[in-house]
Amino acid sequence: YPRSRGTAHITTSKSSKPRRIDLEYLLNPTDAKILSAGLKWLDQVSRHLIVAKSLGERVQPAPNVSLGSEEERIEVIREHISTQYHLKRTASMG
Repeated sequence: YPRSRGTAHITTSKSSKPRRIDLEYLLNPTDAKILSAGLKWLDQVSRHLIVAKSLGERVQPAPNVSLGSEEERIEVIREHISTQYHLKRTASMG
């Protein structure tokens, strides 16, 4: 599980007003290092001859972006990290 924790606060008693949400992605450096290791592995797998022949050119990050060092990978992660969600009970499972 991620070690970074964000916050969500009610800023007013009016329900029509937006809440203040601070996601704090990668606040804990361990999260960035774990994602960097995963990106490194994924990049290595995608270059393997058997896999590479089935893939097109890398789209994101751009092919000219280096993923060679941990610092470069963390920079890419910081630029592209986002949240995804799945609505509960929208599809039968099983």
